[in-house]
Amino acid sequence: MAAVTERVNFLEVQSDWNECLSAPAGSKQSNETPNAFWVNARFADHTVYGRIQVHIQPDGRASFEGEQGFDVANLHPTKRRATMCFQQQSQTFTAASRLYNNVLTQRSGSCIDVSSSGDLALCGGGDGELRVLQTSDGTITTELSTHFGDVNCCKWFPSNKVALSGGADARVCIWNVETAEVAATLKGHTAGVLDIGIIDRGRNVISCGRDGTCKVWDVPTQTVICDYNASNGSSDRSAINSCNLASYDSLEHQNTTADPREVATDDKVIFTGSDDGCVRCFDIRGRCSVFQQDLSVPVNSVVASATNYLVAAGCNDGKLAVFDVRNLKSVVNSRNLQRTDSPILKLYHLDGAAGTVWAANGDGSVVQWDLQKLSIAEDLTGAEEAVVSVSGPPLGNHLYTLSRSGVVRKYVLGV
Repeated sequence: MAAVTERVNFLEVQSDWNECLSAPAGSKQSNETPNAFWVNARFADHTVYGRIQVHIQPDGRASFEGEQGFDVANLHPTKRRATMCFQQQSQTFTAASRLYNNVLTQRSGSCIDVSSSGDLALCGGGDGELRVLQTSDGTITTELSTHFGDVNCCKWFPSNKVALSGGADARVCIWNVETAEVAATLKGHTAGVLDIGIIDRGRNVISCGRDGTCKVWDVPTQTVICDYNASNGSSDRSAINSCNLASYDSLEHQNTTADPREVATDDKVIFTGSDDGCVRCFDIRGRCSVFQQDLSVPVNSVVASATNYLVAAGCNDGKLAVFDVRNLKSVVNSRNLQRTDSPILKLYHLDGAAGTVWAANGDGSVVQWDLQKLSIAEDLTGAEEAVVSVSGPPLGNHLYTLSRSGVVRKYVLGV
């Protein structure tokens, strides 16, 4: 049984709030002529609208004067990170440190994935565009071209020299990024590929798509090892929008012999989210479905936090469903949280940030959910259009977002 959806209280701020703090000392924006930005407190049944005036001192320091009980509790010296508060509520807002406008020539973004080293980002979009961005300065180092139609998903292999992509042309492509050549093409889907994943070092990969299947591939032979679907026995298969790998030591594989093409799948499960509103879990080695939970609304993205056995699902109605998966035989939909009605388009879990998940939303917001406190901890500001994807180096302090028009924003976290 699904949990009751809880509307969470949160603060929201003008997308370009930090520009009010950038006036040079001695300019017209001084202590006598303050600038201001709006800030609101959103509750389940009402909204409090406020404004914060900014006074720039002659030495460049900023002071604040809030209205309706709003205040700035802390401002980082970079003036791109601030904690704002209202009554007992506080929330951190971070503005982008860099903005790259010309990453995708088609001005249509769909996916981004940052290498484990943090120096390169794969960016995919419309008309088969897949480009490699140098994160330090926005330089495009490589163009990867073979897909027909949109590139829906992309991911780096652990080596940071090979990449994986899936597109509307129903193909999964493996790239030698150094030569910009396709090393292998995996064919088997009958409709667009929507998400992908890499098992261990990449001998095996997974993909899911609009044909309602999730496939486990053997890369060297370019063949399908096993195939799961979201049909529940029906011929009408629902699109699988998202697939995410997780490891469990307690899996039991009865009467199942490993395929010789499988590597490091013994403890692996795949969580999927589908248009039919279901979150499912498949045991790769066991070749079976482990559980299914119906959320009654299309699920756009799923992500697993291995450290605390939580799985989060982002839904098309803005709901964030949280599952306790410590016992895969008795999964509990512990919480359904909702910020707004805007769809959650992509979820991302940053390694080292246990119990939290980042959500990129259709209203342009990118927020960090604290799944322990059931609240929003941080908000990445700047976008006024849908943010379709978010990624960062596994253990770094940078996060990158991609908006629907192809704009990449770089954020520095925790400083």
